Amino acid sequence: MNNLTDGNSVDNEFHNTVEILKSMMEICSIHCARIRLAQETLNHLFPFTAEKIQHFTTIELGMTDLLVHRFSKLQDTIGDKVFPLLLVILGENIEHKSFIDRLNMLEKLNIVSNVNRWREYRSAHNAATHEYPHNFELMADNLTRISVLSNELCAFWDALVIQINEKIASL
Repeated sequence: MNNLTDGNSVDNEFHNTVEILKSMMEICSIHCARIRLAQETLNHLFPFTAEKIQHFTTIELGMTDLLVHRFSKLQDTIGDKVFPLLLVILGENIEHKSFIDRLNMLEKLNIVSNVNRWREYRSAHNAATHEYPHNFELMADNLTRISVLSNELCAFWDALVIQINEKIASL
């Protein structure tokens, strides 16, 4: 009876982890949808310049905030929630593993193709979240960078969703 109970416990834990992962996937998909909405609204301003930024409308300003915020949330949720949950579901031991160690594990599993790109996402996030009220050139560079990386990150997310669903279905 103990083995049956232990087996049910493991099955329940696995099922709960999968459900949490699915919930995080829904959140990431919402982030991508909001990123795409912001980019669609701002498309006529790309690439950003200091001159364009100085003349943003209230809506354009709000959309740039939305773009930066959702890029940051997407990158954080994938890195801090989705990746660890996926590794656990795949049977990887992530206890006491750093973020870079987890990325390396994902690269070996062909889930992440370029670990250094994740450093770029984090760097862009950090640069864009700082306010530079009088440096419009820097703001333009940061927004252009975030816009490009947002497209890339959402494309990665779309492909990752397919991989996750295939891996879950095969377990």
